[in-house]
Amino acid sequence: MAKAGINLENVRIKNRVSILRTLNANGAMPRKDIAAILELTPAAVTILCHELIEEGIIIEKGEVEEEKRAGRKKLLIDINRNYKYIIGINIEPDFTYLSIADLKGDSILSKKIDTDNTVSPGSYLRMINNNCIRMLWEADIQKNDILGIGVGIIGSVDRDNGISRAAYDIWQEEVPVKEIIEKELLLPVFIDNNVRAFALGEIVYGRSRDVDNMLFMKWGPGVGSAVVINKEIYVGENFKSSSLGHFIVDRNGSLCRCGRRGCIETIASKGAVYKAIKEIVSKENAVELLERLSGNIQNLNVDNVFDYIDSSDEPIQRYINGIIENLAIILSNAVTLLSPRRVLLFGKAFENKEIYNRFVENYKLINNGSYKEDFIVTSSIMQKLNYIGPVAIVANKMLFNETVK
Repeated sequence: MAKAGINLENVRIKNRVSILRTLNANGAMPRKDIAAILELTPAAVTILCHELIEEGIIIEKGEVEEEKRAGRKKLLIDINRNYKYIIGINIEPDFTYLSIADLKGDSILSKKIDTDNTVSPGSYLRMINNNCIRMLWEADIQKNDILGIGVGIIGSVDRDNGISRAAYDIWQEEVPVKEIIEKELLLPVFIDNNVRAFALGEIVYGRSRDVDNMLFMKWGPGVGSAVVINKEIYVGENFKSSSLGHFIVDRNGSLCRCGRRGCIETIASKGAVYKAIKEIVSKENAVELLERLSGNIQNLNVDNVFDYIDSSDEPIQRYINGIIENLAIILSNAVTLLSPRRVLLFGKAFENKEIYNRFVENYKLINNGSYKEDFIVTSSIMQKLNYIGPVAIVANKMLFNETVK
């Protein structure tokens, strides 16, 4: 009997989560439509929705007229975006992005601070904690209204134990990120690699919820990637993510931060691109770029360089096209190996439509014109790049997870 009781509880939790996932994917819906999608009885859906409404997780919001029965109204239900909030922390080499978001993945309050790698990891994380506390005060949100804290960070991440194992350009040692933040803020903390986190953001909040197998490529500030297999983020040995940024394109090239030579990141990262473009401008004629920079090359810096990589100046185009060709070759090889249904591009460089179009054309050329329309697309949540990944980590763990604790 006890076992049967446990199994029934498992089914109840699974069905509750399925209702929440359905609402998250489709928006406000009548109970009857949810029952049809999930192949549950209307009575079962009504009971579970009543529970969720009582808990404040979902709400009733307006009516819609039934198509086949004039005058008959269907009551819509939806996720209560303000039931709880999520703190998202995205730690990049130059900047750290902090955000408080609702359950629909929309930011209520955001803040950007300089990533300080001159202090100890513990000191910097405590600085982040203090900023989070101030943001809660500014947003007039109580700590018990927070569902959890998500942290995205570059490099190798042991997400099971909440440890950053090596975050290039930030810290090299293992850092117990989860432990440090939880100890001070007394809230559940979940961490993952930043690119894997963004991929999860696309699964939870983007337009690719129905795509089982995907490959993500990020360009800007560095080159990163993530693989989704059967809607699960793939994590390799030693907690490493798939890393297209460290495919070698020149065996005798520059030394990469990973310790090898000639990785694509050594020519495609924003630092490398900035250095190369400044060198080009100093040696060759770059009229169009200088015009956009109001005649002063000093207006170009490492943080805005990706705004200018679509320059029509021939020497700059030649350099950028070389990077694009290498990236397209790397992607083509990865697609041959993994055979994903879709490729999603994101990052500052791919936000530029000209660069995106050049990249797709290169990919088509490499593959002899063989290309299925909409196979390579830009992410639908690019405008939320700085926070959506960490937010999705928490939503997925705490709201859309079927695991019975």
